[in-house]
Amino acid sequence: MPLIIKEKDIEWFESKDKILIIVPLSSRVDVKPSVLHTSKYLKVSSPPYLWECFLFGSVDPEKSFVRITGDKVSFELQKSVDEMWNALTHSQAGCDSYRKEQREAAFEEHQKHLQNSLESKLQRKQTVHRESIRRQMELEELDRQTIEREKMLENQKAAEEIKRKKEQLKANMIAQKRKQLQRLSEQIPPTRKSGHIRVNFTPRVFPTAARESQEAEEKEWLDKQLAASVSLKLDLGDLSPEERNPQWLKSKAESMFKKGDFRSAINAYTLAIRMCPNLYSLHLGRSACHLKLHNLHKAIEDSSKALELLVPAVPSNANDRKEAHRIRGMAFQKLELYIESLMDFEAALKIDANDEEMKQKSYEVRNLIEKDT
Repeated sequence: MPLIIKEKDIEWFESKDKILIIVPLSSRVDVKPSVLHTSKYLKVSSPPYLWECFLFGSVDPEKSFVRITGDKVSFELQKSVDEMWNALTHSQAGCDSYRKEQREAAFEEHQKHLQNSLESKLQRKQTVHRESIRRQMELEELDRQTIEREKMLENQKAAEEIKRKKEQLKANMIAQKRKQLQRLSEQIPPTRKSGHIRVNFTPRVFPTAARESQEAEEKEWLDKQLAASVSLKLDLGDLSPEERNPQWLKSKAESMFKKGDFRSAINAYTLAIRMCPNLYSLHLGRSACHLKLHNLHKAIEDSSKALELLVPAVPSNANDRKEAHRIRGMAFQKLELYIESLMDFEAALKIDANDEEMKQKSYEVRNLIEKDT
């Protein structure tokens, strides 16, 4: 049975905006007192002594302070309304029902405060985690750019040397060819007359009903793919004719991916991207390879680039958009960025609501988010 600290032993002082309460302690020095303070209720438990106070008015717990010393507990409370109380406790503090009601309200308020504190802590933890990942990605990008510059310088030196030798060889071949043409000029038959062949292409008709047609978006998408498939004019003299064809490189990379040779597939995709940087399928294929090798940041980078190129959103590119969201969502999940991962899985489900894999992934990530909170 606890011993109640009497009200006559309590000292208190007030002003219009604050109130100071001093509670004496007479318990064992090796026992730390337990203190609870809410907007209308104060409690000090220092076995075997107990003190409760049902305040006359309301205070702001966030702006109030509690100081515990060896022989007393001091409360410096900020009033919610600037006014004089002229009394410390409420007029109904002696009523059992009122006391029970205030205790329950104080307990609920304290639990809510603890919950808010926990959520704030988790939010700060996630913010710090995302910031550290962002910084790591920036460092990796700087390293990648440094390596690319060094490779470019080496390639330029090698290309200049090859170009010099090729020009010298070309000059020798031209001289030999002129001599051969001079010898054969009298034996060449007359040039055949030229002609013309007319070809009429059947216009493409999209299967979508006219009232639901996205013909403008479909045409824009086809035009973008046609433009993206045009190779840049790069100096690739050291490569074979097949290796200068982005579509051949893409097929080669897909074959290597099926065999499990992901690094070789990445090399093929990278060379093709140099020639066709705006062809989304190359970035999408390389992101899948990076995911297999657990190069998670690079998988996110390539899948994000593919999504940037997969516009406008039309039915003909729906499966590729869903695949890009799937790859990026799985990379985010492995990095424990569950909120970003869930956003990608839900985006994939908006494209194909019947995808069972995306449903399962979304369910798993939701459970992980709930556990963290």
